[in-house]
Amino acid sequence: MDGTAMDARTRSVTVALEQREGRQGREGGAQHTLRFDDLSVTFQSGEGTARVVDRATLEVRQGELIGIVGETGCGKSVLMRALLDLLPRPAARVAGRIEFDGTDLLRLTPRERRRLTLRYFNMVFQDPVGSLNPFFTIGNQMREVLTQAGRRNGQRLSRARIQQRAVELLRTVRLDDPERVLRSYSFQLSGGMNQRVSIALALSVDPWLIVADEPTTALDVTVQAEILSLFDALVREQGRSVLLITHSLGVVRQVADRVAVMYAGVVVEEASTPDLFASPLHPYTVGLLACVPRLTGQAVAKGIPGTLPDYTAPPTACRFHPRCPHAMPICRETRPPAIAVGDGGHRVACWLYGDERARAEATV
Repeated sequence: MDGTAMDARTRSVTVALEQREGRQGREGGAQHTLRFDDLSVTFQSGEGTARVVDRATLEVRQGELIGIVGETGCGKSVLMRALLDLLPRPAARVAGRIEFDGTDLLRLTPRERRRLTLRYFNMVFQDPVGSLNPFFTIGNQMREVLTQAGRRNGQRLSRARIQQRAVELLRTVRLDDPERVLRSYSFQLSGGMNQRVSIALALSVDPWLIVADEPTTALDVTVQAEILSLFDALVREQGRSVLLITHSLGVVRQVADRVAVMYAGVVVEEASTPDLFASPLHPYTVGLLACVPRLTGQAVAKGIPGTLPDYTAPPTACRFHPRCPHAMPICRETRPPAIAVGDGGHRVACWLYGDERARAEATV
């Protein structure tokens, strides 16, 4: 396919999405949906093939803050990098579907994929200092991003308008002296201020979805609460969607609408936040909650025996069965499907909630 044909196809994909967005806007607000369907990510290495994400399914709707939790190394960040096309090639291979408003991103050309990603998605990284360039002022970096965003949308913004927009964005993320921040370098700002700048940079392209990868890890407790409050406001007041990657159950309980629990690349449980904390179903989720220290009582927080498996030789069927206190023969033979429990969208991939054969084995 020559360059002219690729440009035409790229425009057609974007125009189709924008026309759909325009129709929805006239009907009362653009409503987008993102869905990971049976998504797998494998890496080739000298030690073999590692399937780090294994047939993950997850849906993100308009105006939702979804928390993705699990141990370090469980595949949370890899799943999000697959969405943003940030995985190294050719080492990483992605299979399955990533659908945005019915368009499978994995079937687009690289140019189509990049244009759609830059238009609708952005990411806030774990290390705010590492994601900012210490050789340029914050103002230089924000002006460059705003200029490029304007060009992609067919706009040629004046320097004064770009400066005004940069100030507005910094005020949106609750920085009190935006003019001083624009004149500063990243090493002249605190960790919390740098993280706010990173969020402002993410907002500069007006994304529908923000992926926040452990955005509060390096921050103290008070600043962490302020950053979480900011993400909550972006969802409640601006109608954006946020995918919050974290290993902290306390963080997701504070701000998330829904929670997806990942173990060894598999989404093992998904539920609304109140349901998950009131009635955790998967043994891994129960184990994670048992790891949280209590401020009352005499009991000491319990850990989960064992470690994450070797991804080049993972356990058969259910990947959690070597560590599970309720493991049954079927857990070693057949991978459990995502089973709906109740009417509230609570889903769990565990044979304890499966067919009669599994229940009978569980009682033996």
